[in-house]
Amino acid sequence: QLSKEAGVLSAMALNAFVEAHASLEISLKLLDSRTNLANKPEFRKARAEALYELSKVHRYQGQYDDANRCLTDSLALNNADDCLTADALHELGILEVKRHNLDSAASFLQRSLQIRNSLEDDTNIDHRTNTDSAASSTLHQLAAIHVARKPPSLEKAKTLLQEALSLSRQIGQRAATLKQLARVTIRQGFLDQAESYLGQ
Repeated sequence: QLSKEAGVLSAMALNAFVEAHASLEISLKLLDSRTNLANKPEFRKARAEALYELSKVHRYQGQYDDANRCLTDSLALNNADDCLTADALHELGILEVKRHNLDSAASFLQRSLQIRNSLEDDTNIDHRTNTDSAASSTLHQLAAIHVARKPPSLEKAKTLLQEALSLSRQIGQRAATLKQLARVTIRQGFLDQAESYLGQ
């Protein structure tokens, strides 16, 4: 657990990807050494979480095949329709965007969103905020796909971004969504709307 947390900290806060990779590999080796626990659900979940985090380190370094392998292995270990599965599907969607496979990317992102929407409402405010933030991020990615299509589906992208904005609580996330909404409405010719979004 400590090695996994060190890896996450290195990747997210310090952008130290070599250190993050090393910490997460140590975490996986420690888990693999506990062969007597291999079939226990909590062990499988811990390994799935470490692989998910390692996939992001690979993606940040442009190692898309390695990232894909980690995500596939993570999903195989975690059979539940839970936040981890939704996160892994979201990451697979991002990888497919990087590879310019827009239909496949949209499919992964839609499945991620469906799982999040199917999860029961959580009374824990912090957990609910994190779930909403993750759903907002997935909606934002789906909107970007609709903008990238030829021809672009600007109205659909706008609807998705508005939904993302309604879920977003983080300042940086809201700012990115508003900026993208402004870009979409400019392309639609609605300059007043764009100015309104940029002014928020």
